[in-house]
Amino acid sequence: MWKKNKIEYKRLYAIFWWQFQNIINTIRPVWGKYKWWTPCMIITPIAVLILYYVPSNECIDNARYILSAISQSLAAMLALTVTVMFMVAPMAKRYSAMRTILFNPIIVFSMIAFGTGIILPLFALKFGWFYIGVNLSIVIAIFCILSLFPFFKKVSDVLMYDAGYVILYGEILDAITLESETKADQGIIELESICKYAIEEFRENVVKDILIQLSIIGKKSAEKRFEYATYRVVNGLRDGGIKSIDKGFDDITTAGVVVDGLGGIGVEVAKNRPDYYWSVIVRKVTDSMESIGVKAVEKGLGSTTIRTVSGLKDVIVELGRDTGLSDMKSKYVAANAVQGVWCLGAFVTEYMPLHVDNVLQNLKEIEKEIGKDLLMKWRENCVNKYPHLKSSFKEFTRRYDEG
Repeated sequence: MWKKNKIEYKRLYAIFWWQFQNIINTIRPVWGKYKWWTPCMIITPIAVLILYYVPSNECIDNARYILSAISQSLAAMLALTVTVMFMVAPMAKRYSAMRTILFNPIIVFSMIAFGTGIILPLFALKFGWFYIGVNLSIVIAIFCILSLFPFFKKVSDVLMYDAGYVILYGEILDAITLESETKADQGIIELESICKYAIEEFRENVVKDILIQLSIIGKKSAEKRFEYATYRVVNGLRDGGIKSIDKGFDDITTAGVVVDGLGGIGVEVAKNRPDYYWSVIVRKVTDSMESIGVKAVEKGLGSTTIRTVSGLKDVIVELGRDTGLSDMKSKYVAANAVQGVWCLGAFVTEYMPLHVDNVLQNLKEIEKEIGKDLLMKWRENCVNKYPHLKSSFKEFTRRYDEG
């Protein structure tokens, strides 16, 4: 009876935790979008309460001075914000940038608030609304000042997400075409930074576009033999893929894009690896794909997991092509990739048994390329790497041997 109740409690806990995670994933994007309004929503009501309950100074001269100061200060701030918009618009390098910035709902709302804060004190001075006019003007002034946070955030978003990453992508491709690795490397750093910000702010479409762009850039960098740029792209794709999975993004359009991109870069680099450093890049690619694959399995993302296994297989096949893994560098990297496939097979057996056959099929294709002896030899370290999957690895190995 006790065991039965324990199983039922575990089931109810799992259901509760799943629902809780769904609620959090629903709230996060909303919070990420509107958190910059939090100071306005908290401090402005507090100011209203203070002005309502605390007795005010009845001096009319003081009231006139306050109203005049508020109107002039807000007018100066409004001029500053308009100047910032005119400075930012050319940076976007788009003819429609000014319209996008100026007629954004958040910015229009801020402009209306500033206009009200400037005009209201003038009406209060004209008609003698000293008590109510001063209080309202102070509240609106506080709101306007605090609204500068979401205002400048929106301007920054327009610059980065509406135009910035697209412009950077074009500049990086131009730099690669002109064989300027330093300029390409600088652009990749900026593009990765925008991707990180987009992930934190749950801009899934922007993240998807940047990951696709990084995949293309990485492959072209590999073709041009840009070592540092290629390595940096691999790092950026790995971080973007893992963080996208953690944020609960759609695995087909984010993490799936990452493993496809890493696979393409790995195959391109494996075609021609004349020195040690390029072997390091292939190793980095396979390690990154394994990390993303493991994370995808743990999160139940079947599509990304299978695409990871397939990508590792493609890199292994390319490493074995022509040379037949005759050099030590190729053997070292291929052994690491093969081990990654075996480890993912153990993870799939443990967490997603329905996909085991797909992993087994990819292993059979790898066996045709490198031979069964190497395939069996390179699987040994998997248990040492993930000791908690020992039983799952044995089961996966048994199914492979029987197949």
